[in-house]
Amino acid sequence: MVASVSELYALVYLLATGKLYAADDKLRVIEDVYFPILRILRDGLQNRHIEFHINGGNVAVILNGEKVNSLSMDYLSDKAKELYRSIVAGASRSFAIDSAEALMGDLALTKVKASTEDKSDITMEIHDIQTGIDSICGFSIKSELGTAPTLLNASNATNFIYKIEGLSIVNMNEVNAIETKTKLLDRIAKIREYGTLSYVGMENATFKDNLSLIDTSMDSIVAEIILESYSTGETDCQALVSAVAARNTQNYNNPNRLYTYKMKKLLCSTALGMMPSKEWNGHDEATGGYIVVTRSGNVVAYHIYNRDFFETYLLEHTKLERGSSTKHHYGLIYLVDGEMFIKLNLQIRFK
Repeated sequence: MVASVSELYALVYLLATGKLYAADDKLRVIEDVYFPILRILRDGLQNRHIEFHINGGNVAVILNGEKVNSLSMDYLSDKAKELYRSIVAGASRSFAIDSAEALMGDLALTKVKASTEDKSDITMEIHDIQTGIDSICGFSIKSELGTAPTLLNASNATNFIYKIEGLSIVNMNEVNAIETKTKLLDRIAKIREYGTLSYVGMENATFKDNLSLIDTSMDSIVAEIILESYSTGETDCQALVSAVAARNTQNYNNPNRLYTYKMKKLLCSTALGMMPSKEWNGHDEATGGYIVVTRSGNVVAYHIYNRDFFETYLLEHTKLERGSSTKHHYGLIYLVDGEMFIKLNLQIRFK
């Protein structure tokens, strides 16, 4: 069996500790800020609704309303440590672990990974110590163990369109013929040698509308950031925002503050609910926030109450990445009614 072991580890760790700790913007645990976990809810295959009730040092496993197992939190703590050692020793985030199948049986699980259409990977009922309120919240899970995950996946929907002026057909053919290892950057450099590029729109209207919910100029800001990356080779999100803010084409009075703010909102919205080709209402699908499995094995959360920390963490820990130009149909100059255009693609990955 191949298990999504990072998510399984997060689940077992949380059941073993019974607490969801908050993190600061550097992913450090805030020891005095946590939410007691009352239960964790999972929906599996074949109409299997599973609840894990935490009480008195034990976890009751409830399948479709019937208690099917009881596990001690000490047992789950040992299993969490075993999973962590196995993940660290493994070559990737998803691989077979001998003990995982038995552990999933103990937890009545047939799968761990949530649907890719759902931003919530885990749903919990947590207790707010300060207000005394119990609430059911969905959290997205990302892991620092193994290969860094993507925040926004490349697709045709994430293509941005730029108009090219000043090139002849001969120039266009010359640009399109570039097949170096860094062909995308080299093509943009050659276009700039002969002429100019200007952003004109997005391939996907739904993604453009989604960005407009964040800010009416958000697509133009993102287009500037993408072009900066393809022009300079810089990929770090924070560095790209600083470079674009320095030019300040939006004519803001305080450009660094405003460009930074808007990019943080984009990253946060993407993390918690927005998908490029799915109409978005501006609300968070991961209503509780974001859970991160750290390299040291801690499982910490950015709850809605510490969103500022979360947004800073995202800006400091993400980069732009160039997906396959063949698969996503971008990077070549094309003609429309005698005018030249080129598409550049957006993909965002954790560093």
